[in-house]
Amino acid sequence: MGRGGDCRLQDATKPVQSSRSIATRSPLPLPSFAPPLRQLLLGLTLLGLLPLAALTAVSIYSAREAQHREVQRATLDLARGVASAIEAELAASIWALNALATSDAVTRDDFRTMHGELVRFAQARPDVVAISVADSQGHVILRSSDPIGTTVSQAIEPASLVKVLETASPHVGPMIKGPLGQFVYAVRVPVVKQGHVKYVLTAGIRPVRVRDILQRQNRPADWVIAVFDAEARRVARSRDNDASPGGPPSPSLAALLSSTRSAEGVGMTRALEGDGVVTAFVRLPTSHWVVAVGSPAALVDVMSGSTLILYVLGVGGSLLVSIALALFLSRRIRADIHHVIEQANNIGTDTEGPAYTPHTPELAVLVQHVGRADKRVREALEQAVRAGAAKDQFLAVLGHELRNPLAPISNVLAILDRKAGASTALERDILRRQVRHMTRLVDDLLDVSRLVEGKLTFRREPLDLGQLVSELAETFGQQAPQAQLDIQLPPGRLMVHADPTRLVQAITNLLVNAIRHGAGRPVRVEVAGRGAMAEVLVTDQGEGMTPETLAQVFEPFYQAQTNAGSLGLGLAIVKGIVERHGGAVHASSAGPGLGSTFVVALPAIAAPGAEPDGAAHGGEPMVES
Repeated sequence: MGRGGDCRLQDATKPVQSSRSIATRSPLPLPSFAPPLRQLLLGLTLLGLLPLAALTAVSIYSAREAQHREVQRATLDLARGVASAIEAELAASIWALNALATSDAVTRDDFRTMHGELVRFAQARPDVVAISVADSQGHVILRSSDPIGTTVSQAIEPASLVKVLETASPHVGPMIKGPLGQFVYAVRVPVVKQGHVKYVLTAGIRPVRVRDILQRQNRPADWVIAVFDAEARRVARSRDNDASPGGPPSPSLAALLSSTRSAEGVGMTRALEGDGVVTAFVRLPTSHWVVAVGSPAALVDVMSGSTLILYVLGVGGSLLVSIALALFLSRRIRADIHHVIEQANNIGTDTEGPAYTPHTPELAVLVQHVGRADKRVREALEQAVRAGAAKDQFLAVLGHELRNPLAPISNVLAILDRKAGASTALERDILRRQVRHMTRLVDDLLDVSRLVEGKLTFRREPLDLGQLVSELAETFGQQAPQAQLDIQLPPGRLMVHADPTRLVQAITNLLVNAIRHGAGRPVRVEVAGRGAMAEVLVTDQGEGMTPETLAQVFEPFYQAQTNAGSLGLGLAIVKGIVERHGGAVHASSAGPGLGSTFVVALPAIAAPGAEPDGAAHGGEPMVES
């Protein structure tokens, strides 16, 4: 009797189980990450759209940056143009004063004539408030607005006057409020004689011409231009100029100007009105004045906002269309796959699915191949059924034909025991053992044949499973005194409805198997009730089994190793007998060399005379003390 894997004794006259049942009990293993087809198609759609969305986003960002750079360039170009015009205006004022400084009256120190020239110069320039002459000590000695000989006060803004005296170079002073309450800036020119500054001509100029220059610029109405002196006081502003002369720049513009000393630059600021602007500034080299031009930041923001809306709408629309298409395709492909699965499940059965036309040529070819496989499987099943029937018939005939000569041989041995002497006792004993062994093999073949054909008879009656095992162990010990059995019985009666002869045959086969593979160690036999079942556990401490052996342990004719005198039918007969009683049998082992355990589980019943509850109604088995 060998050890093998799980195999149900089948009736050879019945068709083999369908592939649907096989697929249900033995599903194919799936990888750890196995998303359904719909998710795969959606993922593929997203993977296809992501690069496009990323490329579009990069393009939008690049376009926005290009637009931003273009706005910065245009703003800086305007600032440079205004700075050139302002620089030319200041240079013109310095040139006019230089011309006045070289007049004969100044050369001859003719103050009366000099005063007249100052008056005519101031009258010729409406933006000039007054022209004054200061000596080398910084004292004002003439002023066009005062009659000659009038005592003149100190210069209003002496710092720039001192600077001209020190550098002997023309200088443009900051915005100051003049004696008449008007904001003016001073243009000062030195009169140098014999290498020393003798006089300083100063023109107090209202920033009218600077404001006119700003108003003449060809610029959009929402752009703003401002001019600041060297001390960051506002000289003129294209927007609301009258309300802001002499004031400071906005805090953001002041921060931008103080962040760098470069001649020009561009940055984001806020105008006095609070709106964001792209500001470009240029510093004049001679006067150190600053021209700042602000273009609305909304030029860039509007472009980026509208483009972003179009981008979101485009990508979102593409995504929705792609998802809808992916869902539509996945639904059609899934329908095709489900049809193929249904057709594959029907392979080898009499069930035929409805007619179906796949949506793709590849699946159509697959359906054709599944149909061909179904035809081949049906033919193979028919051949297997015929072969199985022939095998079972052969085993039945073989068992009967082999058993026929065994009875005469046994009778002849009995006669020889009476006639022969002690000289042939050993030979007769060998013959008797071989006849018994042959009889057991033939009986196994006949029992398997009867189980397959459903002809094995069962005479069931209420049995005390513990008493049956106890009596079997006692008999087994007498016939095999070398066997060491450790019997564990329940405290009371554990009743089952079974054929005592067949149940003894099944448990005996388990004991023989355990002793054969138990390596001479004791075999434990335990009878216990678990739930609605009564169990017999046979545990050995011998060879044990691998998972491969456990998978085939109850298969007929399977042997894990060569066992002399065994056909590998004992465990198959155990399984057949137990299942015909409505029970189940299974084997377990921790591995090679760690022993094995076989468990026979039968439905428990109530003991005779007990209340019909508990195990008789599917509850706990009835164990009577």
